[in-house]
Amino acid sequence: EEARDALRYGGTEQINYYLPYFYGMTALSTMENRPEHAKVVVDFSGQIIDRPTLKPEEKANLLYQRAAAELVLQLLDAAARDYDTAATLVPTHVGARLGLADVYVRQGKADKAEAAFTAAVQAVPNNPLVYNNRGMYFQNQGKTQPAIADFTRAIELDPNYTVAYTNRGFAAMAEGNPQAAEADFSSALKIDPQQPLVYSLRGTARLSQGNPTAAIEDYTQVQKMDPQNPIAQADLGFA
Repeated sequence: EEARDALRYGGTEQINYYLPYFYGMTALSTMENRPEHAKVVVDFSGQIIDRPTLKPEEKANLLYQRAAAELVLQLLDAAARDYDTAATLVPTHVGARLGLADVYVRQGKADKAEAAFTAAVQAVPNNPLVYNNRGMYFQNQGKTQPAIADFTRAIELDPNYTVAYTNRGFAAMAEGNPQAAEADFSSALKIDPQQPLVYSLRGTARLSQGNPTAAIEDYTQVQKMDPQNPIAQADLGFA
């Protein structure tokens, strides 16, 4: 409703005012399981994207929002085209580049997905997000060493990037290195202690090292933070 007010008061020529409206409609489509909301975004944005007066950034942002709505409608090929066009218009458009890679993942196109993630890294080499996301892709592909390298680079770019510490710790566990995993989980918790999942992961790393006492401390903390979590109850009982 506020996005509509922005358009009403600011004028329909203000392209950026469409973005929160499209984003909101797509989110509403997912929340209410009503694809017609996403279809409004696809249809309405199509009338604006072809305006000859649009700047490249404006068009790229509209394409990005339309692609998100197309994903809700399972129009994966259309979403890939829009993300690709947006990235061509604005090569540093992180959302479009990562969106394209994610579409390829959903389509099972592994080679194209990896190439798209790498293109994102090359386009914005100082952005920790692109390294973290490529690392998660490598990790899901079972390529733990490249994944760890990407998470490490993300941390070098942003020493407070808690997600990268957690992801690197998870990869270290997959590599059979619970000591390194524990250190990464501890780093993530030092930055943000309100993470029950990370306490659980650290507890597992500690248990893998034969330290059930420390594991119990972590699992107890998870239980305090999320008392209705059955997995936390089971982990604590096992420890």
